[in-house]
Amino acid sequence: MKMPAVKDLPLISELPDVFLFQDGSRVNNLAEWERRKGEIARLYQYYMYGYMPDTSGESISMEYIDFCKLASWGGGEIRNTAPDRKIIRLKIRKGERKGSFAISVSFPAEEIDGELRIVPPAYTGGYPVLIVMGPLGEAQRGYLNSHGYVVIEFSNNEVAADDRSRTGTFYDLYPYGERPEEQAGTLMAWAWGVSKIIDLIEMDAAGPNELRINPEKVIVTGVSRCGKATAVAGAFDKRIKVVVPASSGVGGMASFRYMSTGRIYDYSGLKKEEFIDFLGEEEGTLNWQCLQDNPYHLVTDNEPLSNLQSYGAHWFNDKFLEFERVEQLPFDQHFLPALTAAPDRYYFITGEIVEGDWMNPAGTYLTYLAARRVYEALGINDNIAIHLYAVGHTLTMENIKYLVEFCEEKLFGIRHGVRNLKDLQTSIFELPENYDPYFDTVKKIPVPDLKEG
Repeated sequence: MKMPAVKDLPLISELPDVFLFQDGSRVNNLAEWERRKGEIARLYQYYMYGYMPDTSGESISMEYIDFCKLASWGGGEIRNTAPDRKIIRLKIRKGERKGSFAISVSFPAEEIDGELRIVPPAYTGGYPVLIVMGPLGEAQRGYLNSHGYVVIEFSNNEVAADDRSRTGTFYDLYPYGERPEEQAGTLMAWAWGVSKIIDLIEMDAAGPNELRINPEKVIVTGVSRCGKATAVAGAFDKRIKVVVPASSGVGGMASFRYMSTGRIYDYSGLKKEEFIDFLGEEEGTLNWQCLQDNPYHLVTDNEPLSNLQSYGAHWFNDKFLEFERVEQLPFDQHFLPALTAAPDRYYFITGEIVEGDWMNPAGTYLTYLAARRVYEALGINDNIAIHLYAVGHTLTMENIKYLVEFCEEKLFGIRHGVRNLKDLQTSIFELPENYDPYFDTVKKIPVPDLKEG
């Protein structure tokens, strides 16, 4: 089907209806919902993120190396000196074109007879794995490893440069072209990198099984621009079981159409321990106390569409640069987690509130509410969660503890009680002093019954 020119798209001022086809007809059953999901995927690829390429004919191999550099904003160099870490260069060939990028794989380990040794998987089928775009904090990695999870980190900048050059391994294999189907923005390129790591995991599981990773238990995360790419990866690779976009903002989980600029919120309800978790006891307590004394915050600025089209233009395709106003967009960002909605897949949205105006946390919460309606229509209400926390433009330790608790229950049916998962169904924007009545409209969006097909 030929896509309309951007200038010919109808203006949509309210949140677009995810259950409404482009021709105006409505989704009435599960089969039609699957068809609508295909339409949404085509819309995103044509108008925004670019196309995930046809990867048939690719060949993949790996080799162990001594060190790699996680170039994603200051990750630095990682050397293969610890027995609980392997560094692998993933090599991809497509016809005469070839490229590679490095990944760092950290395994669960414990000290045995004075030596640090990798411990066998605690779960049937192998280790669950968290794939991280860029580096993860040492404490966060250690917590995951201690709970039996493998952590794979990779430099998204090696896969595709975070600039307008359209260079890197992805573009070596799939050069950026003139036609829409030949264009993939950097976010889509990074998502492709995640898919190649999953290919490697599957290849190893079917062959030597040296990594002992379970390809059915893949979790993916990234922060900020990598959070945007995480959401894209989840939408276009069904093998990802848990999608965790962190601090992703506009172009990720923040709604294009819901701006919180100019609103005043009461932040006194934010938890003290969230400040301490990121800032430490003294500074965290001081910052929390300041909000008890002066709780009201005026939101000064949310990131606009124009910023994505200038500073972040390379994250998207050429067509996205033609949009002059958000009302032209045939989707909003609740469509992304809608593409991931399935009985055996899960979504965990997270991001900071204090000093997070640019990321529009209230707009992120609106996306969660709108996406949740899709999950409710499918009868999988608890497959989507949100944790909007106090402070820290990163995947904080508290986030990791919630994530492990969430994954343990959803993937393995285990409850440790370290964190209350009911916390992941709300935010401070539900408090009466912060509540926007527009949320009621979103919560009451009519949805079809998709449980019976």
